Parts: sequence; structure tokens; C-alpha cells
Amino acid sequence: MVAAWAAGACDDVFGLTRSVDAAIDTPIDAALGAPDAPADAALDAPADAPIDGPVGAVCPATYGTADVTLPSTYRFVTTPLGWDAAQAACAADQIPGSTRYTHLVVIDDDPERSRLTAVHPMRTWLGLTDRVSEGVYRWITNAGPALPASGSPWTGSEPDHAAATDDCVEMNGVADYAESDCGALLPFWCECDTRPIVPATF
Repeated sequence: MVAAWAAGACDDVFGLTRSVDAAIDTPIDAALGAPDAPADAALDAPADAPIDGPVGAVCPATYGTADVTLPSTYRFVTTPLGWDAAQAACAADQIPGSTRYTHLVVIDDDPERSRLTAVHPMRTWLGLTDRVSEGVYRWITNAGPALPASGSPWTGSEPDHAAATDDCVEMNGVADYAESDCGALLPFWCECDTRPIVPATF
């Protein structure tokens, strides 16, 4: 009787399993076209990370791929915000301990620029500004391509420095860049990649 009880108890102990909810553990590409939702660090980060070590290279579950050829994942935020508030919203998505960083999008090349515009053809903030030095445009990660003084990817006569507050850069619906007032309210792309922000650039 005791032996039978002990065997049953062992079966109960060693027979335990834990189910995994794939909807939580798998990035959701559909989030790119859906209304934005704040990342929940309790869902995105492994629960036992403090015991097992660093979180590692993890992007928020609310980020998805815009194209399989692009190395980053993205989240499109439809709520219009000023440039600073938009950058703060992207930074708030960061998973503590992760070696993947969230920030306003940094456009590395024409394919990335074209693909993001194709997904949401509208005015959106970029992680690009000349607030530190007028006329010197720097990406918030201090990476990304240098921009010419005029011509592609700038639209028309941009950058025209029309007002002293026109220090932040937006991408319009045809993938061209324009300088705008940093307080203007625009939707925006957040990006998750290997590059942290460099506050001195903005």
C-alpha cells in the first residue's frame, strides 16, 4: 500500500508538464497592420531570466517583420505623437536585459525605406534630427547612412529650414524625407535591432 502510494506520488511529480502559449511566445507579424499595443515585459521576457542569466537577443512580441529581407523587426504606431514622445514610446518597449534595442526607425537603405512606406503610405516620424547641429542630420543610433544636402531621399526643396523648430525628419507617403517641427503630431515606426540609441545625437 505504501509502495503503491509512493509510486503514484512519483508519477504525479515526474509527470508534470507545462503548456506554452504560442500566441504569447511567438512574435506577431500581424501587429504591423493592427492598432498598436504597449509591450508587456512580463509576457515578453522569460519569467526565470534572473535565475538563468541574461535575457539575450529578444525583441518585444508586439514587433514583427515588415519583409523577410529586412534584418530588423518593427511596430507601427497609429497614435500621432510629437517626435520626442514618439521616441520615448519606442524606447519604453525595450525588454530589460535584452541585447535588442527599441527606438524610432533608422532607415539603412532604399529597400527598407520603400518597404515601410508600402506597408503604411503616410507621413511618419524617423529617428533622424539636426537639433544638435543645424544642417547636420544624425540618426539616433549614430548609425545609418549620411544624408546629402539636397536631392534623394529628400523631397522637393527639402531640407528648407523654414522654421527654427524644423529639426526633426519625417518620411512622407512616397518614401521621401522632409524636415518638420518636432512638435508636429505624426504616427511613427519603432524598430528593434542591435543598435542602442546615442542620446548625444538628439
